[in-house]
Amino acid sequence: MTEQTTNETRLLSPKKVILQLIGFAIGAALLIWCIKLAISGGDWSKLADADPLLIAALLGCTCVSLFINGTTFWITAQPIKQMNLWDLQRLNLACNLLNYAPIRAGAIARVLYHMRLDKLSLLQVGAWFAAIAYIMAIGVGACLAATLIRVNLDWVWAVIVIGLLILGGLLTRVIISHRLFAKYGQGVDRILLNHKAYWIATVLRLIDLGAFVGRMAAAVAILDLTEQLQPHHLVILAIVAFAARLIPLGRVGFAEFAVTALAARLATLGMQGATIDAVINESGPWAQLALVESAGEALILIPTGAIALIWLRKRWITKSK
Repeated sequence: MTEQTTNETRLLSPKKVILQLIGFAIGAALLIWCIKLAISGGDWSKLADADPLLIAALLGCTCVSLFINGTTFWITAQPIKQMNLWDLQRLNLACNLLNYAPIRAGAIARVLYHMRLDKLSLLQVGAWFAAIAYIMAIGVGACLAATLIRVNLDWVWAVIVIGLLILGGLLTRVIISHRLFAKYGQGVDRILLNHKAYWIATVLRLIDLGAFVGRMAAAVAILDLTEQLQPHHLVILAIVAFAARLIPLGRVGFAEFAVTALAARLATLGMQGATIDAVINESGPWAQLALVESAGEALILIPTGAIALIWLRKRWITKSK
């Protein structure tokens, strides 16, 4: 058995498959809970009467997010291997769709694709993905910290974000410049020390997060919940929705549950006594918000991902011969 075959087998070990299935079952239960809340307590007439421009904004933000995500993979790959931008865009669509499966098949397919077709080792793929995750954490962390420090989303908030990003970049160079990263980093040092890859990827992640905020804002406007949630609440909800979709146990249910619970909590801020209890107990609108935001992604991802899967299958068969 070759080293590559061994590494591929590890990705689908029985223990990992069982863990994924348990995670999927939990996520499915959470999704069912959200659906029940939305059906019993949501006002679906608002969705039926929604402004077409808001629906377009909801779906358009998903298109921006998907393109930005694929471009982020492409730009960060350049320091370790030249790859085709549009191949990575199609791969991103296919793998995002596959992540709806019980065992998060998209993440596995992405790793196998780069190992078999791009001839990268498992450690190199892991280092590449770790660099992307690190850049994402810096960008999202800066926005979250700025929102907690400054409620108003104004120029002061923007200055705080930029300052934190610059600080994060400087600290990254100091840490990654250590000789141990050059020796054992499997390429993570080349990505994070490459000014072009690092800063373009950082800006792309901010745009991606902005697309999540835009989709959340469109969902809030469609359901006429703008009076209950402030603009900075939308940033926090978008960050939670963004992060929850990355949970390794599964993509289904966790983001919807997190958005429902957090939106209900944010709506109670500043309220007193029985009013708080009423909002917590009547979480239908917030479950509805979570489902509409999630649907804004699925309605684009399912058809485009299905088309990309056809391409992925053909490319896999052709290149594997």
